[in-house]
Amino acid sequence: MKEWRGRGIYRALVTRRARLAADRGCRYRLVDASDQSRATPERLGFAAPSVTKSCLIQG
Repeated sequence: MKEWRGRGIYRALVTRRARLAADRGCRYRLVDASDQSRATPERLGFAAPSVTKSCLIQG
């Protein structure tokens, strides 16, 4: 995926989805971003009210 980084694809996707949600009257929008990609939504005005971690229980 390195070859796709830095092209603005994620930023465009988040921006478009947020605009579609707003146009449909959604008051809140949620982005589930990894540590690596968190800066992009933050630059677009999203705030991190909490942090979640996914866990897998094996057995």
